[in-house]
Amino acid sequence: MNIASRNSRRPRGFGIARDDTSRNPVVPDHPLAVVSAGGLRDTFVLAAAAVDEAQGFHPATVPIPASGLLEGIQDFTGTTREAIRREYGDGDPQSKWRRLLADYIYRLPAARLVMAQRAAGGNAAYLDISRDDGAPAHHGAEAPALFQPPTNDRERTVAIAVLELIRTGRVDADGVREPFVAGDVLPVDVLPPSHLLELWEGVPRP
Repeated sequence: MNIASRNSRRPRGFGIARDDTSRNPVVPDHPLAVVSAGGLRDTFVLAAAAVDEAQGFHPATVPIPASGLLEGIQDFTGTTREAIRREYGDGDPQSKWRRLLADYIYRLPAARLVMAQRAAGGNAAYLDISRDDGAPAHHGAEAPALFQPPTNDRERTVAIAVLELIRTGRVDADGVREPFVAGDVLPVDVLPPSHLLELWEGVPRP
């Protein structure tokens, strides 16, 4: 079995186990490579991520690196780009570190997936899971809408999008420039997906 890229450079965290050397491979390549090559051109892709993905994790599971916030950003992402250091290195260290984790591990790959699908000639939309009445949109905040009747605006938006995708094979959204927002409008401390793509342009993400 081939172990492919992980969440980051260090620590690597969860990742994708490629089995391209198997007789009957199930995951023969990185999913983004498959999408970029047009492997899902005829399938509508709906990608989503929550704006506060790392907020619900226990502090012990997302500690600020012992080397400090700025060095941690460099070790985690492999970049010394000053714009990225300014975006995530200035302010409350715990909040900024969690913001980096949310953007780099979850939101950036989702936005890049949508752009790759559209560049390959397919259709895709991006869904930002935002806060609801100020409550953080942590990892899995959209899950209740998939398994029970919606109880708030965030869950209703998710449910409508998923049902439309099931019924029609697509949803009505314009890539990452005008994404769906499930819940409150995007908080001022959260980069819209289009700005996220610009900030991280050229920086590889495993």
